[in-house]
Amino acid sequence: MIERYPRMMRLMHWSAAALILPALLIGLALGYELVAPRSKAAEWWTDVHVLLGVSVLGVMVMRLVITWRSAKPPTAGTRTEILTARSGDRIDGLNRMRAGPTEPRA
Repeated sequence: MIERYPRMMRLMHWSAAALILPALLIGLALGYELVAPRSKAAEWWTDVHVLLGVSVLGVMVMRLVITWRSAKPPTAGTRTEILTARSGDRIDGLNRMRAGPTEPRA
């Protein structure tokens, strides 16, 4: 089994994701002029977009510091090796099912 990252690393990951998604959507809305350009609303949304971006920068810097100071969890191999091993186990199980019942050992 692959070990999980520390709780703080997972929290930073999902915090960054929670900040990036709205920043991206607001940026797209402003870029495609879904908000009237040069209006008070556009200024407000631009300020929110910038605030989210600066917050993402802060979270990413904290993630880097935490990454440098903590150990990476051990893995059983590369992702490809793990997936290959899992698929091999499934194929072995299917082959055993297809072979039918076996004689009991004496």
